[in-house]
Amino acid sequence: MASGKLKEKITGLTRELRTPDTRRQLGAAALSAVLCGLCISRLDPWPLEWVCLIPILWVLPELSGRRAFLVGWFGGFWAHMIIFRWLSGTVVRFSNLPPAMAILTLILFSLLHGLIWALWVWAAARLNERTKLPAALAAAIAYTVVVFQVWQLFPWFVGMGQHNFLPFAQIADIGGASLVSFVVVLANGVFTDALRQLRAKEPLHWKPLALVAGIVVLGSIYGGVRLSQVDGHLEQAEAHKVALVQNNIPILKKREVPAQEIFGELIAQVREAAAGGAELIVLAESSLPFRMWGGIAGSSFITADALSMGRDFTYAVQEMGVPVVAATTLAGLKPGEHQPYLTNSAVLLAPLAGRAPGSVAPGDLIAARYDKIGLLPFGEFMPLQGLIPQLRQWIRGGGTFTPGTKPASFDVAGMKLAAGICYEAILPAMTLKALRPEDQVLLNLTNDAWFGEGD
Repeated sequence: MASGKLKEKITGLTRELRTPDTRRQLGAAALSAVLCGLCISRLDPWPLEWVCLIPILWVLPELSGRRAFLVGWFGGFWAHMIIFRWLSGTVVRFSNLPPAMAILTLILFSLLHGLIWALWVWAAARLNERTKLPAALAAAIAYTVVVFQVWQLFPWFVGMGQHNFLPFAQIADIGGASLVSFVVVLANGVFTDALRQLRAKEPLHWKPLALVAGIVVLGSIYGGVRLSQVDGHLEQAEAHKVALVQNNIPILKKREVPAQEIFGELIAQVREAAAGGAELIVLAESSLPFRMWGGIAGSSFITADALSMGRDFTYAVQEMGVPVVAATTLAGLKPGEHQPYLTNSAVLLAPLAGRAPGSVAPGDLIAARYDKIGLLPFGEFMPLQGLIPQLRQWIRGGGTFTPGTKPASFDVAGMKLAAGICYEAILPAMTLKALRPEDQVLLNLTNDAWFGEGD
C-alpha cells in the first residue's frame, strides 16, 4: 500500500516536471544560477548582482508549495555547482578519491546547500500568499532570514560581489553583510516588478525604484564618509614595517622537495626581511617544513629533521631579534591520557632579551599561541566518523586536529593583533568573537593553494 502511494507521488511529480510551465520556471531558476555564478567569477561584475535574481523572481508569483520548493532547489543546486566548481579539484588533490567520486562529492554538496534556495523561494512564495507585503520586500526578507540563519560549509550569499562597490558596502557597519544582501535582493525584486509593469504596459510605479535608489545613494554617501574617516586615521596612525614571507613552492610539491631545501630558502627569506628593517615577520600557513611539537619532549612524532630545523629556526629568530608569527602544529597531552592531541596553531615567537641564540630551546620563544577554533570539516577533522567509520579510509587528507577553546590576540612590535587561521576568515561570527576592542590588526594565516589554479 505504502509503495503504491509512493509510486503514485513520483509519477505525479514526474508529470508535473514535464509541463511547459515547470520547464520555463526551472529554466528561469537555472538562468539566475548562471548569473550568480558570473558574479563570483574572475570577471567580478558587481553590477550584475543587482539584476541576477530577476529570472527566478519573475516566475515567483506563479509558484507555491511544492513547486516553489523544487524550483528554488533546482536553482540553488546549479548556483552551487557553478560557484563551488573548484571543490571537485580540491577533493582529487587532497584525498584518495578518484575524479568520479570528486564530482559526486560536488553534486552532493550542491544538493545539500541548494536547499537554502529551496527554503528561500518557498518562504517568499508563502509570504506572497499570506501577507500584504510587496513581493520584492517579501523576497528580500525571506532571503535574508534563510541565508543568514541556515548553516553553510562555505558561506555564500548574493551581495558578496559588492566588495568592489566599496562605498555602498560600508553599510555593513550598520547591519552586517545581511543588510548588504537584503538591499541587493530588494533591488532585484523592485527591478523585476518594474519590468513586469513595462511588459504589461502599465504605469511604472516610481516609489519603489526611488526608494532603492535612495538607499543606495545614502548608503554610498555614508560609506564615502566612513572611508574618508578610515583614510584619515591611517594617515595619522603610527606606521610599522611588517614582512610577509612564503616560499614559492606549490603545496603539493612540498611532498617532493626535501624539507631541508625548503627550510634553507625560508630561513634566507626571513633573514632578508629582518635585514630590511622588518619589525614583525609573518609566515603564511604551511610555510614551515617542520612542526614545533610543544609540550611533548621526546615524542615519537618529533623527527630528527624537525628537531634540527626547529632548533636552527629558533636560533635564527633569537639572533635576528625580530618577532615572528607562524602557523604550525602543536601537540599536547590531557591529564591522565597518553595519546597526544594536535592543534592547528598560530604562534608568536618573541626573542628573549639578554639570551645568546644557542641558549634557547624551540619552545622558549613561544610568547603567545592561538589554537584554531573553526576547524574545516573533512579537512581538519572528520565529522560523522562515528556513523561512518570508513570515512577516514576513503578520505586521505582528513586531519585529526582538536579545536581550540578561546580566541587569542598577540601584542607585538607596538601592535595588537587578533589571530585567525585560514577557514575562519569566512566565518563572520567567529571573526567578531576573536576581536578585542583594543585590537588594531586582524591577522589571518592562510594558504589558498588548495583552490587550485584559476579559482
